[in-house]
Amino acid sequence: DGTWIIRIMKNISLILIVGLLALGSCRLSNSEPEEINSTMITEKTTIAFDKEVFKFGEMTQGEKVDFEFSFKNTGESPLVIVSVQPSCGCTIADDWPDYPIAPGEGGVIPVEFNSEGKKGHQSKSITLVANTTPRTHVLMIEGDIIAPEVE
Repeated sequence: DGTWIIRIMKNISLILIVGLLALGSCRLSNSEPEEINSTMITEKTTIAFDKEVFKFGEMTQGEKVDFEFSFKNTGESPLVIVSVQPSCGCTIADDWPDYPIAPGEGGVIPVEFNSEGKKGHQSKSITLVANTTPRTHVLMIEGDIIAPEVE
């Protein structure tokens, strides 16, 4: 008779349901970053950087250098970075955390400097605006570009 097929189908259904519930609970436990709201922006916090000046030393004109400015929210409110603005088109800093950083937590601001067309000593700033006191922070990258000799 066909009752054994029905029992197998019920067991398969039960296994599928348990599996889906397990996957759903895993998704709930991996919480997404909190959304930014206006209250977070008006609440003030403090930020500390591992390093505010990155000295890349000497490099040949045309080379690129990458660096990450590490930071920590040292205040008691969520940290919200509103903008990160390099002083020059030769510097890219467009991948900062766009979600609130909890007190005690940290992150990085990746920066790329392109020495194409530059020579001599270079000092470039990256201005960060956040819900901190003070509201702006200036990070620096600097070093010397060796231009090829023209013959």
